Amino acid sequence: MPFATTSDGVRLFYESAGQGTAIVFVHEFGGNHWSWEPQASYFSRRHRCITYAARGYPPSDVPEKVEQYSQARAADDIVDVMSAAGLEKAHIVGLSMGAFACLHAALRHPDRVLSAVVAGAGYGSEKEQQEAFRRNSEQVARGFEQRGAEGFAPVYAESASRVQFQEKDPRGWTLFAERLAKHSVLGAANTMRGVQMRRPSLYDLKEELGAMQVPLLIVVGDEDDHSIQPGVFLKRTVPRSGLTMFPKSGHTLNLEEPALFNRVVAEFIAQVEAGRWGVRDPRADPEQIMRTERAMSILELRHIQHPGPASVERTADVAGTPVPLRFVLETGDTVDTAITRGFAAAGCIGGFVTLRGGQCAPFRYVMPAASPDADHVAWYSDTFAPEGPVTIERAGVIVGRRDGKPFVHCHGIWNTRDGMRMGHLLAPDSMVTEPVEAIGIGLKTATFEGLPDSETNFTLFEPIQVTTDDEGRAGVRLLLAKVRPNEDISTAIEAICSDHKITKANVYGIGSLNEVRFTDGRRVDAHATEVLISEGRVADINGQPRASLLIDVVDLDGHVSSGQLVHGDNPVCITFELVIEEVNHS
Repeated sequence: MPFATTSDGVRLFYESAGQGTAIVFVHEFGGNHWSWEPQASYFSRRHRCITYAARGYPPSDVPEKVEQYSQARAADDIVDVMSAAGLEKAHIVGLSMGAFACLHAALRHPDRVLSAVVAGAGYGSEKEQQEAFRRNSEQVARGFEQRGAEGFAPVYAESASRVQFQEKDPRGWTLFAERLAKHSVLGAANTMRGVQMRRPSLYDLKEELGAMQVPLLIVVGDEDDHSIQPGVFLKRTVPRSGLTMFPKSGHTLNLEEPALFNRVVAEFIAQVEAGRWGVRDPRADPEQIMRTERAMSILELRHIQHPGPASVERTADVAGTPVPLRFVLETGDTVDTAITRGFAAAGCIGGFVTLRGGQCAPFRYVMPAASPDADHVAWYSDTFAPEGPVTIERAGVIVGRRDGKPFVHCHGIWNTRDGMRMGHLLAPDSMVTEPVEAIGIGLKTATFEGLPDSETNFTLFEPIQVTTDDEGRAGVRLLLAKVRPNEDISTAIEAICSDHKITKANVYGIGSLNEVRFTDGRRVDAHATEVLISEGRVADINGQPRASLLIDVVDLDGHVSSGQLVHGDNPVCITFELVIEEVNHS
């Protein structure tokens, strides 16, 4: 029998069947690896299916100490099983306790999770029910200890959300109860006390869930009362999520309605693998009942008064032929030197790259700050100089020229000894000590030029054409663009794309926004911010471009937020520099 050894030395039994994209199934408290037979038989025809017995469930090890059981440990166990099975990435599917484990695995290890299905997740999350749930969990643990698994299984199997299964499929429910009666008493008690009783409420994870980009399918039964509202909360909070509800169904969804469960999960995975499980269409505004006036929110945008006269032209752009970029910032170079060297090697003079991984020391950055005078609406903080090497989580870099020399403008998120921070990287003052990966796109014929801006009283990047680009007239185009203050960033991108007859594009960029509004209702109530587009798309909606932007943002107090921008309600504060990559040009 194959076993995976976890990072804390526990052996977990697992089974594998089929070939193709991998799916890992994670069972509930009342089940075991056998619980997924209807799914393993169905999906193994075109996927590699992994089922395993959680710690505390023979033939896996049954650790003696309750401290060896936790929600974090359950999430990490999924990844340890994947590693033992030779899987770098997988779709993960969980029910109840397994659904919580899948959700936490997606939060803790997003690079390993292709998608997550969470079915029947929510028990213990409702704030008004938390203490009652913990008391009930302790009663269940004692029930196993005092009556034994065989004596307590019939009681547990007839709970309020299990009788639906019993009514629909008496034979299947009887098999479920018989297998429950064979559980380890120690494993069941420790799991209940270490995992179930101590796991955090989903509502306490709102910020982390709001930033999660793993595609998520939430499945609930309409008679599984304590999963319904948490399921709705997940749908409203997780950007790439969908919610389905099974009629006349309880908690044991994959066994109670196996055909429906398989069909829904198969469709979800197909959508994910086709790249079609995206964020919610920004037009689906939850606060709108019926549309009464087009672009009404644009008329109500927050306005900030800059010291100089407003320019008539509110956007600017140039076009060229894109050059894909991929290089490494080498140890011993300053960040700006390493980036400009990578651009020069490709013959590019302007563009955008994303930085990930690697370390820098020294590392210097600033954050947005209130202006010390009337000459500007905002300014920069004092320079931050964190101790020790700083790891770059993700950063976006606009590359151009200033005073006749290459110049880079960088916003990003990094991990310091004091935790995660975000700001404006001072590239000439930051030294690479561990190689940093740079991936992006550039132009040989156009760049961003640092020029005085009379409206804002700053020197700002302006897109300029340096040489003609005959090559770009017939092929896919790349735009270097700028958006001026008080323009909604999403509608400005759409206007730029419309001018070039572009209806589908990837969008990269950095800039500042005035009081950010997210689609889930969160707000950043600061007029000065620094923003990085973590994922930007322009979709073709009935022949018209429609922008959708996921961002990271830091405010005046250093608070970092991530999420999807409300369309039509996020005006630029000072400037926004963009690189727009046309997709599927015809």
